[in-house]
Amino acid sequence: MFQMQIPSDDNAVAQLFQRGEAAIPGGVCSSTRRNKAWNSPVYAQKAAGSRFWDVAGREFLDFSMSHGATLLGHAPECLREAFQTSWEHGVLCSMDTPFHVDLAEELCQIVPCAERIRFTNSGSEATLHALRLCRAASGRDKIIRFFGHFHGYHEFTYIAGHPPADQLDARPPYRESAGIPESMAELIIPVEYN
Repeated sequence: MFQMQIPSDDNAVAQLFQRGEAAIPGGVCSSTRRNKAWNSPVYAQKAAGSRFWDVAGREFLDFSMSHGATLLGHAPECLREAFQTSWEHGVLCSMDTPFHVDLAEELCQIVPCAERIRFTNSGSEATLHALRLCRAASGRDKIIRFFGHFHGYHEFTYIAGHPPADQLDARPPYRESAGIPESMAELIIPVEYN
């Protein structure tokens, strides 16, 4: 069984990062988790409400809140109860459940423009589906992409957001990661917000 090892001394972050770099490409599971100011990630030990604590015991006010996914706060009691109920029913099986239909109906009632709902596993997956839907409806291939905004890690949204630090004078649209084909940039129209 996996046991998380939590260092207790002041080098906790450095130790975890060193281990992470040996086991995870870049040392983190998402490039946005590597704090550029510190040149290392913040490893959260626990979180509650609007705060989290790192492995060195420091307390942080969480302004990101999982990029909006935890708008009820970390570990709210109402969600804990819902997760427990879900766990007891064994519904984590890649099949739809009555909970899906119940939630979709409720969201359609709450959100006036939501005629139907499609649940996804991530924001990247949601924007990918949204772009496909827009392209299918419009018959167009190109999309507008605002500078400085994050809309996921797939090829259609990980272009034109931020220039690489060593290419600040690069002509947009620029690819934010290796492995994104140059041809993808032809489908993006980068614009300034407002």
